[in-house]
Amino acid sequence: MPRDVMLNVNAFAAGRHHSLAVIHGRAWAWGNNDHNQCNVAVQAMVGVTNVAGGENYSLALKNDGSVVAWGAPAMVTSLPASVSAVGAGVSDLAAGERHALALKNGGVIAWGLNDHGQATVPDELTNGVTAIAAGEYFSMGLKGGAVQVFGIDSGHSLEYGIRSVPAEAGSGVTAIAAGQYHALALKNGGVIAWGASFYDATDVPEAASNDVVAIDAGDQTSFALKEDGTLVVWGAVGPEEEFGFGLSPVPSFASTGVVAIAAGRGHCLAVCPELPPRLWSTNLPYGQTATPYAGSVTFTSKPAAVYAKSSGHSWIQVDSNSGAISGIPPTNGNYYFSVAASNVHGAATNQFLISVLNVLPQIPVFLTESPLPEGSVGVAYGTQIEATENPTFSVVSGSGSGLPPGLSLSTSGFLGGTPTAAYNGWFEVQASNVAGSSNRIYSMVIGNPTEAPEFITESPLPIGVVGEPYLEQIEATQGPSFSVLAGSLPDGLTLSASGVVSGTPTQMETANFTVQATNSVGSATREYSISIFGPPVFITASPLPNAAVGSPYSEQLQATGTPLYSLTGGSVPPGVVLNLSGLISGVPSAAGDYLFTVRATNAYGWADREFALAAGEKPVFSTTSPLPAGEYGESYSQQIVATGEPSFSVLTGSLPGGLTLSGAGLLSGTPSTAGSFNFTIQAMNAYGSSNRVFDLDIEGLIPPQITMIRYTNGHIRLEWTNPNAGVDVKVWRATTITADPVPWADLGVQVSPWTNSTPPMPSYYQLRLAP
Repeated sequence: MPRDVMLNVNAFAAGRHHSLAVIHGRAWAWGNNDHNQCNVAVQAMVGVTNVAGGENYSLALKNDGSVVAWGAPAMVTSLPASVSAVGAGVSDLAAGERHALALKNGGVIAWGLNDHGQATVPDELTNGVTAIAAGEYFSMGLKGGAVQVFGIDSGHSLEYGIRSVPAEAGSGVTAIAAGQYHALALKNGGVIAWGASFYDATDVPEAASNDVVAIDAGDQTSFALKEDGTLVVWGAVGPEEEFGFGLSPVPSFASTGVVAIAAGRGHCLAVCPELPPRLWSTNLPYGQTATPYAGSVTFTSKPAAVYAKSSGHSWIQVDSNSGAISGIPPTNGNYYFSVAASNVHGAATNQFLISVLNVLPQIPVFLTESPLPEGSVGVAYGTQIEATENPTFSVVSGSGSGLPPGLSLSTSGFLGGTPTAAYNGWFEVQASNVAGSSNRIYSMVIGNPTEAPEFITESPLPIGVVGEPYLEQIEATQGPSFSVLAGSLPDGLTLSASGVVSGTPTQMETANFTVQATNSVGSATREYSISIFGPPVFITASPLPNAAVGSPYSEQLQATGTPLYSLTGGSVPPGVVLNLSGLISGVPSAAGDYLFTVRATNAYGWADREFALAAGEKPVFSTTSPLPAGEYGESYSQQIVATGEPSFSVLTGSLPGGLTLSGAGLLSGTPSTAGSFNFTIQAMNAYGSSNRVFDLDIEGLIPPQITMIRYTNGHIRLEWTNPNAGVDVKVWRATTITADPVPWADLGVQVSPWTNSTPPMPSYYQLRLAP
């Protein structure tokens, strides 16, 4: 137990294997610290009124009603804002194994592990609650004098009847407590217990049936404090080999006069009127050879302890009543000795050291005179204060004007920093060593700048590396403050008002920005750039384009940072290689699906990426040219065949009018033109393409087409085209096309253009190829 918590404790609590206490508004913790549950949070160093401890976490209630948590991260990060905010209004705390409760405005708030519903507060406990307690898988609330339990289901193997609150705990209860699997309630000065009966923790002894004023529960142990200050303890009490907890019987100093208790897993805390000896303080200065020595060790205890030297050199004498140390050291050296302090409640023994010198150290004497050198606002300042006897330096608090703003004094006497405001004052410095201390007053002046700043640091600033801390000072004369006027720093970096560029770059880039330096006289600007480099980042994604067996393959891998490439795993297709510049090339000789890992390396690191590359056969045509001839006006169908399940398309040339080529290679349709046609078909699959030129003849005569018909001054003029070489065109005419059959008149073989000077009205014309 820390010395600081031995006396005048305001509040205390016990966790599973650690303990907590409050003294003068500060929380203290000691014991098992495997999850930092004893590293008290800074916020709990002041203003604390109460504490609670769980399995591996700690809680503190502050005088503003807010809750502070530390220890197990799950309990810290899950702390609700409704209880952690300043002025939250929380009035009480309870810590279970891995969940916690807070009492706020008469309602229960729970957080932490909720695997059995122990942190799911029922609606009826959101108001009117006066007390709370938390076990391992259950929680308790006291409302209107009745105990309510929530959490683990009544049918669960670990419930042990904890949900079955005894009828007598349904009214008149004034206090509650929760163990691991059992619970206690205080009613009319008597204890009610239920739940797991391990080690008879629920078997309330007769002594705990009356005059009880306070209760608490450990894992398998129950505690009751009676009006007369005596303790009643039952459950797992006995030697460790018997119960596994090692909770000893009530010690003599806690046998009467106890005013408060707290229970942990296997330990108990109590505020007692008496205590066994505990080391409180030492005063063991250096000794001098052959010179009478005076020192002391002090143990706090009640009743007072009796002191005795249990080991050590014969010259060392210990006063049995006061612990005063005396004697005449015969020679210089380090003398170890042990002192035992004892009273009726026990004994404590501690080892101590007295160092004996031939000549004792002297009190320091200051060598540095006042005033100290002057400084300027915003300009780095440094001066050494010196004294004899190698002392430790400090500033005397509350004396004079204090140090100039921005300066600090180290324990070695160096006064340094960057002044942030003008100063004309004094402060007092103390130089201390084992022999004593001496003080000296120093005055100094910090003046304002006399000119506008001028930049000293040039651009560009040193390069940075992604993921590595960056720190660079931008300097200028006349002590200015710095800010970014335009542009932006690399992502992850910031500029402080003192000109420090710091942070950790997150990406590769070159950033350009303008910095402004300003003081009370004026300002100056300078443009800077910072280049951030880093390990390569792959640009090329997987999978890579497919390769065709037997055909040249070439694919360039790309990554940032100008890296060199290497193969670190898997294999590329046979016949293909990866060179240092990242080019994958060659002629694949075997089909297959290939997986391989490529590493890109530069001066700042490396990156790996797995790539997939499929190699296979490109299409080979089996259909040859020429294709079977077609007949004008008659349906045509021909399947183009190639290996490798390709898709087909016309690459060059044109198909006969009326014919189309499907993606599956079917050439079909009804030819609308006759003649000889030449075209190239491409067959493409996932691994490449092949081309083949085809010839196709479409046979048959093609009807002539009238291209113009005109009626002018009583004349009919016809013009037509005839795609059939060597075949004449006859013009036919009729005066009606509605009669059936239509009487067409053969006007004979004609040549375009043709004119009929006396056409009957109406006239209809038709062109026919001469037989």
